[in-house]
Amino acid sequence: MKPLYIYCSHHRCATTWTQSIIIEICDLINLEYQNEAGYHVIPINLEDIDFFSHVNSTFDIFERLNSTPYRGFHVIRDPRDILISAYFSAKYSHPVYSDAFAEHREKLISKDIKQGLLLELGRRKAEFEAMQEWEYENPNVYETRFEVLTVQPLEEFIRIIGFLEIPYTSNPVDYYSTSFALFSNRILKRFGQKIKITKVPSMWLGKLIKKYPFNRLSGRTKGKEDIKSHYRKGIHGDWRNYFDKELKLQFKDRWGQLVIDLGYEKDLDW
Repeated sequence: MKPLYIYCSHHRCATTWTQSIIIEICDLINLEYQNEAGYHVIPINLEDIDFFSHVNSTFDIFERLNSTPYRGFHVIRDPRDILISAYFSAKYSHPVYSDAFAEHREKLISKDIKQGLLLELGRRKAEFEAMQEWEYENPNVYETRFEVLTVQPLEEFIRIIGFLEIPYTSNPVDYYSTSFALFSNRILKRFGQKIKITKVPSMWLGKLIKKYPFNRLSGRTKGKEDIKSHYRKGIHGDWRNYFDKELKLQFKDRWGQLVIDLGYEKDLDW
């Protein structure tokens, strides 16, 4: 029985970018895709889908799968960078999805950046707890990081696809046959027919990664900042530009151990 493929991640961990690539892969080899964003929630129609993304993951979602076989991958990010990214997103770019969020944005706009970051820190409890309570030794889930996935996307996606056991080929002939099938399917679609593609070619994946680089999504080079962009900066360690002594103390008090447990620091001396 083919396993259910699952992508798990958290707020501000390049979820939109990662989903864009997953959706293209699913379209290529005809996998039914679905997104889920609710904490502790899985799709109710598991039998009808092949791949689902969970962008606010908690580890207990795997318990809800019951006997459904699965293979997944999980992306985390330095919690300190998540805080900075979440602050600018909430203040400027994230779509307003509720009255409560609209009210929070108004508060951020009315405060200076120091006060705003302290306010945003209080809103990061759910995803930081999810990362803290995650079981990182699950043999059916490949663990990776924002800092790896966005720096070496092709290499890491090849590892992810291999772990998921999605059919994959590095034969150049398969790339050209896939290109021919994709071209032909544009014509065959009008007749209700389609050439089935069963493998992801490495050359096609490389072109797909180039189609969705950070600078294409943001309109800027990686590391160049636009505070009002949803893809604001996208670099590791940006938190150092914003953490003052007070924010460091409050962050260490609440989530210092999480930063250590995730391997981003050896101790609290940062």
